[in-house]
Amino acid sequence: MGLKRLTTLVFLIMIFSLSLVVSGATVAQKDGNQRSKAERFFSVLESVNRTVVETFERFEAQGLSVPKEAETKYYYGLSLARESISLMKNGNFSEASEKIVEALKMFEDALKMTHEALQEQPTEAELAAEKAISLKASIGRTCE
Repeated sequence: MGLKRLTTLVFLIMIFSLSLVVSGATVAQKDGNQRSKAERFFSVLESVNRTVVETFERFEAQGLSVPKEAETKYYYGLSLARESISLMKNGNFSEASEKIVEALKMFEDALKMTHEALQEQPTEAELAAEKAISLKASIGRTCE
């Protein structure tokens, strides 16, 4: 199975799982802010994931292999994203937010590694994704 299909499948499963969390969870009011924060972070994670997948696809389109270190960081980020979904299902929204920020960092590292390998400047979408990661990380530290 190609990298594109695999990542698309994994991410669709993650989105489906999150939709179950959002529709089925009943959370006390005091957890509402943490839940909202985690959901916003996850939304950013989805956007950054698309950027990473597009970057990896550019590699493949040019007949190049994605650097192993970048793939490793990316798949670890996906693993952290899956953990965050599990935490959200159990109502641990604060911990889920922390996992999402960690996943965003892994995605950012993967993007940086691919740019270094291609020796190219990041696209506007990639710059926006990296800025969003930094902002969300700052917000996360501030809210703690």
